[in-house]
Amino acid sequence: MRLRYAFAIAAFLSPLGACASVDLPDVEFMGESDFEQDIAQLERSFPRVDETQAIPTDVRTAQDWDVTARRMLELYDLDDAPESVPPLDPAEFDRRFQSAKAAASAYKADDPQ
Repeated sequence: MRLRYAFAIAAFLSPLGACASVDLPDVEFMGESDFEQDIAQLERSFPRVDETQAIPTDVRTAQDWDVTARRMLELYDLDDAPESVPPLDPAEFDRRFQSAKAAASAYKADDPQ
């Protein structure tokens, strides 16, 4: 029984071993990148990833953020809403509507078409 398992494993693994001994031609499937020239012209003064700092040093402190947030809240509190205009009574509304309607009619009458 063990001999059968050994034979089955050997039969399964033998094609894999044969693949490793075959020389395949170097075929470039992707072709050349459109950015090869751009990559060659990149500025080399930028630090590599392993040369950069782990923690940024140009970040504002939490206290600076708090001070700025408080100033913004103070400015928000200073902004007063405009005073509301009292609504028009129906007679005044109708008068303004008729006036606008007459102005629109005069504009249409002046149109050369």
